[in-house]
Amino acid sequence: MDTPVINRSAQSMMLSDGRQLGYAEWGSHDGEFVVLDFHGGPGCRLVPSCVPHELDRGVRWITTDRPGLGLSWPQPNRRLVDFVADVAQLANHLRVDRFYSVGWSMGGPYAAACAAVLGDRVRGFALLAPAPIGVQQPGGAELMGKAWAWQLARDDPWQMCQIYTALALETRRNPKLAVELFAAGLSVTETELLARPEVADLFCDFLEEATRQGAVGVIDDLLVEMQPWGYDASSITTPGLLWQGDDDSFITAAENQAWADAVPSLTMRILPGEGHLFPLTHTRELVDALRALRFTS
Repeated sequence: MDTPVINRSAQSMMLSDGRQLGYAEWGSHDGEFVVLDFHGGPGCRLVPSCVPHELDRGVRWITTDRPGLGLSWPQPNRRLVDFVADVAQLANHLRVDRFYSVGWSMGGPYAAACAAVLGDRVRGFALLAPAPIGVQQPGGAELMGKAWAWQLARDDPWQMCQIYTALALETRRNPKLAVELFAAGLSVTETELLARPEVADLFCDFLEEATRQGAVGVIDDLLVEMQPWGYDASSITTPGLLWQGDDDSFITAAENQAWADAVPSLTMRILPGEGHLFPLTHTRELVDALRALRFTS
């Protein structure tokens, strides 16, 4: 009998509470250098914080769908920190003992949550243009570069849901228009990167998959980010990186200084001329920087 071929970008497991968790694997299937990567928003497991074909041999890169997105079933009334328990179960399922956590944009607080809760199971972590630490506080929506979207999700979630529903439909019907609509208000650097065919295709693919269950999960993901996260970032002692572009239209370096102030183990680096999409162009550099953290953990 032929061995079935596993689609590494569309895998799932059952969690202890009966929910399904979707995940994807990139790079080396049995690599010893393991990264658990948390996507931004709107997003899903199909948008890793790297370019998979640029990963070194021995690097195993794992992405997940948060509840209600992609292949992951919803989890009503969840807090951001609750996802750490799902991550721990996934790591156990994959027989991964220790790993690095990486979070891009809205995924940043999740990567930090793993470092805060899982102790030395996390070798090191990286926050890539992360959502500001203050977004969980009253008025947090106003800290964001695209504040109107966060405000609308907070104040009229059903209207914001309709907007994402319409945008997701355009990715299927008219991908070029969908990319143009999303590009409105981006910085020059971000617009140029999004104009690349492979990046535009990635955007359409992950938005279509993120809304597989409808756009409600995307809005819920935003709302969870704007509520108390359920962990104390200042308790983190795991060595970490915070990379932030100075041409980011979503999140400013000034807002993310608060992360560096709250977490002494973080090393902040400003990337001149880089926008919010810089993880798509810094794969090898990021892996090297994470490897360096191993010697201080």
